[in-house]
Amino acid sequence: MVESRIARTNPFLNGTIDLQGAKRSLVVESLLEAVDFVHSRAKGDEVVGYRFGFARLPFQPDRRSGGTAAHFWSEDLPRNECPHTHIFGLRSRKVRGGLTNLTWRIVPGASETAAPHRLVVPSYANSGGTVFESHQPVHLEVASIQEIRADEDGYYEVPKGTIHSTTGIKQGTITAIDRVDPSARDLPRSYIPEGGRENVPPVSLGEDGWRPVTTMLQKL
Repeated sequence: MVESRIARTNPFLNGTIDLQGAKRSLVVESLLEAVDFVHSRAKGDEVVGYRFGFARLPFQPDRRSGGTAAHFWSEDLPRNECPHTHIFGLRSRKVRGGLTNLTWRIVPGASETAAPHRLVVPSYANSGGTVFESHQPVHLEVASIQEIRADEDGYYEVPKGTIHSTTGIKQGTITAIDRVDPSARDLPRSYIPEGGRENVPPVSLGEDGWRPVTTMLQKL
């Protein structure tokens, strides 16, 4: 009965969390309760490692690419800061730590502010292969910079299809995430700079994936 009540009323579990407007205390309290709920029912494959350097714990895994989640950024995970797009709109609330969100725009050619990138459209269903790779460089320059410091509450949005990247990530950063309006027909795009690392698909971290989750939450 208690578990069913939590599943119905917790805003992360039922998908009603207002990451922009909610007080930090509510976000933290609800996040801790949701993590405990998922952990109590864990089967060992809930936490997924992503190439951007975070362990992702989804709270609504049945909603395909949409739904709420928590990202636990760890230096123990590979980190690829290449610009990329999503097939959903991204809402992100910083709960702990700090980071900088960059958005990018495509420009006609190289300049002092634009660097060449290789466009890759990954196919994660194909063991990390690709369905398209550009042979001509795509030139990107920074369109906006939003720094969220460790000593401030912070929120940012990335509209679906916008090129963005996350950098300046402090060790132990936690972000609460809501993926909205996912599109099953779209594919994400990555823009790999010269000398940048290739794409790798998300992978379950198994039981070890809970270690960064519990360690970071203890410091809230």
